[in-house]
Amino acid sequence: MRIHNLMFGAGRGGLEQAAFDYHRMLTQSGHSVTTLLHKNAATREAFQNHGFHTRRLSPIGEWDPLATQALLRFHREDRPDLTLCHGNRAIGLALRASRTRFPVIGVAHNYKIKKRFPKCDAVFAVSRDLTEEMVHLNVPRERLATIPNMVDLPPLSDRAANSPPVIGTLGRFVAKKGFDTYLHALKNLKDQGIAFRAKLGGSGEEEVALRKLAAELELGDCLEFTGWVEDTSAFLNSLDLFILPSYHEPFGIVLLEAMAHRLPCISTESEGPCEIVRAGEDGLMVEIAKPHQLAAAMREVLDNPALAYSLAERARHKIEAHYSPEVVGALLDRTITRLLPLLEREQKLLY
Repeated sequence: MRIHNLMFGAGRGGLEQAAFDYHRMLTQSGHSVTTLLHKNAATREAFQNHGFHTRRLSPIGEWDPLATQALLRFHREDRPDLTLCHGNRAIGLALRASRTRFPVIGVAHNYKIKKRFPKCDAVFAVSRDLTEEMVHLNVPRERLATIPNMVDLPPLSDRAANSPPVIGTLGRFVAKKGFDTYLHALKNLKDQGIAFRAKLGGSGEEEVALRKLAAELELGDCLEFTGWVEDTSAFLNSLDLFILPSYHEPFGIVLLEAMAHRLPCISTESEGPCEIVRAGEDGLMVEIAKPHQLAAAMREVLDNPALAYSLAERARHKIEAHYSPEVVGALLDRTITRLLPLLEREQKLLY
């Protein structure tokens, strides 16, 4: 099958990682994939390093007439059987160019949902909750599929416990990530006399405010701001406990990565993590924006090595069974293979 994979983000977030993973796993399944990337895409180097076929397309917006014509030209040249779209701009441009000429599948990565999705020929959503959002938008269930994000499994290795233990989290410094809750929870632990070191990896618009809050909470002697984390695996391997303190988390790829690294994890009860973690079995869950609860959960894990070990082992097993590239890649392949005859039949009926 020939597939166009559209992603016009320039950053390094979950959407960008997912577009790369789609290309990789669909290629391994035997499909011929071309990814259309923005000229400034931070992930371009990763695509090139793997020898993946890409084209450059940098729309000013989904209304961009030159980009629309370029996409139509690429379609005539590559003759893909379907077009996968990651992000609202990709979906909007593909729909504008398509006008029923070729099937468009929109991939819903988050809750920035606009009215484009019902116009798609099919929709993939990264969580069951997002799938239900599509149902509420009147997308027919037979055109819907829940395809979670995937994460590579690092080699298993014995991790020596740090003394004192190291707690950590990372992500973009934006308000919805809840890093202020994390800092207040660390202050609570410190006030209890618990020995620990902590890391906060990332960068973004909230960095000045977070550094100011950390100073006000007098965390300077135990908290390290590491900056943007290029080597996520090395960062996670340096920890004893991972925290996801988000107020709002459509999925949570970084949580999968921490679980894959066999770390005990504590997450807030945000949307995506509620579907990933089975509370008390392969992770602990706390209410959103409750630093005292988060601190109590941290102490529970730090004070109980047997619990920490059990959570970490079961977390790794969860990833192996449900979120590995092989498992999700096979699901993606089956879903596309199932949908294509329906989409092709409808295309023929239009002419």
